[in-house]
Amino acid sequence: APCLVLIVLLNYGCILTMPYDKVQPSKRPSVWNMKEVVLIAVLLGFISCASSIGLLIGGLTVLDPESSLYKHVWAGFFHLPLLSYE
Repeated sequence: APCLVLIVLLNYGCILTMPYDKVQPSKRPSVWNMKEVVLIAVLLGFISCASSIGLLIGGLTVLDPESSLYKHVWAGFFHLPLLSYE
C-alpha cells in the first residue's frame, strides 16, 4: 500500500506541473521530418527483432552440448554447466 500511495503522489505531482509550462508558442506550426522518423523507427524495430531472434537462437543452442556455441562460449570461455529443463 505505501508504494501505491507513492505512485499516486508522484503522478499527482506530474499532473500539477503540466499547466505551468513556460514555452512560447511559435508563429508557424512545427513540421516533422517523417523520412527521418520512419527510418529511425524501422531501424530500431529491426535491431529489436534481430536481437530477440539472436537471443532465442543462442538460448536454444546452449541447450545442445554438441553445438559450437556451447563448446566454445558457454562451457569453454565461461566454464558454465549444461542447461536442462529437468
